[in-house]
Amino acid sequence: MFKGRTVLIVEEGHLLDDDTRLLLETGGAIVIAAASVPSGLTLLTNENIDAAILDLQFDGDAVFPLAERLLFLEIPFIFATAYVSPELSGVYGGFHLCARTTELQQIAEALFGTVASI
Repeated sequence: MFKGRTVLIVEEGHLLDDDTRLLLETGGAIVIAAASVPSGLTLLTNENIDAAILDLQFDGDAVFPLAERLLFLEIPFIFATAYVSPELSGVYGGFHLCARTTELQQIAEALFGTVASI
């Protein structure tokens, strides 16, 4: 399901633990991580990104400029957060909003639609 796809993960902390990263990579994904929104925007410009997972829990940096750029480029993305505010679901209602404990299969389906098993 992830074979050959580059997944950008923009996170301040440990959104995806090592086991999940390993599963993504075992499934064929190329995982690129950014620890800040500016770094994520740079990677988005310089790399061929197929999908992104954005952490909403940044101290200071708002992730929304990156989300807007992903929308413009028509690159699928999901937010990883334990709390979904009504404002967020109103603006980004077309995207799957995931809890941090979301299973890999659910992440794949949110990013790429209906997919076969890992």
